[in-house]
Amino acid sequence: MECHGNINYMQCETCWTVEKIDDLKFEFDKQKKESKLIPKCERCETNLRPNIMFWNDIMFMDQRFSKVKA
Repeated sequence: MECHGNINYMQCETCWTVEKIDDLKFEFDKQKKESKLIPKCERCETNLRPNIMFWNDIMFMDQRFSKVKA
């Protein structure tokens, strides 16, 4: 059971798309302390973020959870 999202899904805050990412790999720049690769939305080319609810996260997209019926 998932709680607060899933690291295997990414979300776009521009076009409200949630995509499953299976083979995402990051190259980390140790000097800059940042990733060299920032995943992009296939629809609008905006940066994606993990589909995980952070503290006070008003931009978390819950459409994957709202489809589940108890």
